[in-house]
Amino acid sequence: MQLNISGAIRHEDWCFLCELQSHIQRAFDSVHPFAPTNILSHLPNIGGNLGFGRQEDAHEFMRFAIDKMQSACLDEFGGEKVVDHSTQETTVIQHIFGGRLQSQVQCTACGMVSNRYENMMDLTVEIHGDAESLEKCLDQFTAIEWLDGDNKYKCDGCNDYVKARKHLTVHQAPNILTITLKRFQSGRFGKLNKKVTFPTKLDLTPYMSTTDGTDQYDLYAVVVHLDMLNASFFGHYICYIKHYRGRWLKLDDCKV
Repeated sequence: MQLNISGAIRHEDWCFLCELQSHIQRAFDSVHPFAPTNILSHLPNIGGNLGFGRQEDAHEFMRFAIDKMQSACLDEFGGEKVVDHSTQETTVIQHIFGGRLQSQVQCTACGMVSNRYENMMDLTVEIHGDAESLEKCLDQFTAIEWLDGDNKYKCDGCNDYVKARKHLTVHQAPNILTITLKRFQSGRFGKLNKKVTFPTKLDLTPYMSTTDGTDQYDLYAVVVHLDMLNASFFGHYICYIKHYRGRWLKLDDCKV
């Protein structure tokens, strides 16, 4: 992939998108390990709470990195505050990672349907109960929720608080789908270490609001957190990458 970074993006002293492009090119050209020093030394520029030499969360870094690249693309046209939302969804970063979620609420009294849409750059799914597979976690993520009792829905059609059916689905699937399993236990420092299986081919159709049957994904990378003493706040990350010839490679710092 070759990105043409215009001079308009370089209004700052350091451009993460430019640096990442240089890093990827160097990785393709080199047969020896090297440290991404120019990126590591600018971690606070990528995310405000990131710091060199500290234990950081891989998913948090990815979100900061994507947001930073998206901002760099928008800066070319005056910045996020100037560019309207529809135009923001036309950047190369949005084209790669972007999708849309649909939250649909249907009144059980009058049948009125309300749809709300939210941009997504990745999916974060929780591991509830007996979920032992990614598909089961996605089932839970898109499970129907009933709004009733103290949580009734204010229906515009009925002009009253009523029982309603809420359904969260993926409305537009991204070209590159990133899914994070939320293994952090709420209010605790511990980590959910239960086994969760995942397929090498994922059909997103059952979790879509509308689909033409083409929302199929092939697994090509997995990031794994190796914890110490079942702790979520420190440990070590390794990565498994699928080679273009079909072999899986384990990346552990400078070791492949």
